[in-house]
Amino acid sequence: MAKQKKRRSTGRSTQRHRALDVLFEADEKNITSETGILELLAERQRISTAQVPIGEFGSQIVTAYAQQMSQVDTLIEASSEDWSLERMNAVDRSALRGAVAELMYLGTFRGAVIVEWTNLVREFSTDRSVGFVMGVLNKAADIREREESGNAPILQNAAASAVEAGEKSDSSESDEVGLIAAIRTGQLDDPEAARVSTEE
Repeated sequence: MAKQKKRRSTGRSTQRHRALDVLFEADEKNITSETGILELLAERQRISTAQVPIGEFGSQIVTAYAQQMSQVDTLIEASSEDWSLERMNAVDRSALRGAVAELMYLGTFRGAVIVEWTNLVREFSTDRSVGFVMGVLNKAADIREREESGNAPILQNAAASAVEAGEKSDSSESDEVGLIAAIRTGQLDDPEAARVSTEE
């Protein structure tokens, strides 16, 4: 994360930064298991090169991602049209993981999540990444809100249909809602198979 710009920090802003540091480090070291990420987090709670160590709120973000990584990654890819996680740069990928974990599991208001994490991307990634990350987060928040509203039915076969088609889903918004709802209710056995893209 070479690019740095000055920005005003609050306590939670700093902790999101620390969470990004840990998620980025895990990505760079190819640590992909819950146990591995939580072990790295435990190390960073004790020893950190940062002036402000990771605290409770930052740790909650990292823990939420570690414990729900398949669900978080699936929502990111469902919200990122034609752009898989593997194609993203490490800063953007790590920021999206932290932001979506916070959005899904910490109950933070969507506006705060989008603004704060986009600011981190503006500080540490490329100028082109800012709009991309903001767009993905807005789409993820929309999917999340539709799923929580309970207005759309759970589509248990959303992932299977997308895999069988072998291409981007062109069905209604309820496919997105059903996918996320199925993941959260445990009706989708293999969230990693459900990498679907949706239209704006």
